[in-house]
Amino acid sequence: MSILSQLKTVAGDLSDLKVRWALIGALAVSIHTEPRTTRDIDVALALDEVSDIETILEGLEKRGYSQRQLLMNLAPAQRLGFRLMIPTENASSLPIDLLFSSSGIETEIVQSAVVIEVFPNLPLPVANLSHTLAMKIVSENNSDRIRDRDDIRKLLCIATSDQIEFCKEALTLIEERGFNRGKNLQKAFENAFESFRSP
Repeated sequence: MSILSQLKTVAGDLSDLKVRWALIGALAVSIHTEPRTTRDIDVALALDEVSDIETILEGLEKRGYSQRQLLMNLAPAQRLGFRLMIPTENASSLPIDLLFSSSGIETEIVQSAVVIEVFPNLPLPVANLSHTLAMKIVSENNSDRIRDRDDIRKLLCIATSDQIEFCKEALTLIEERGFNRGKNLQKAFENAFESFRSP
């Protein structure tokens, strides 16, 4: 099953379940910049209550999604969301990461998402460039640092001054809500900006 087919499956199932969501992660970076490979499909979920996630998971599992796995940030310990395998008839299924407490601004991400025709006749909600950049600053880590840095570089190189300011506001909100994972996000942003945007 191609990524196109799996995105159609995900979009249809989340729509059926009345879930408010947006594409984030590598796919969002690819859509805003240039295509790159990805090992999963990341989505942000806007929940009215944290307990709503169980209803969503059960609804997806009834549709054939499997291998539920809790996603955690270890230091500091923080629950990020859940991973499921997308139903497919072959062995090439991608996992979908359903993130509802990864950045603390999931509701804002979904509300500000832009609908983009990712493939012909497949419009999907995608996190805007500023939120995509902010989440990359948050998630940058040593285990996948090269890929993260390249994503940040690509986004910064095309970001307008307004998008940069909106990203900084989002980072402030993430820190205020305690989802900065022990990092100084403004400093991390400044370092990235100096590396990739300074003359």
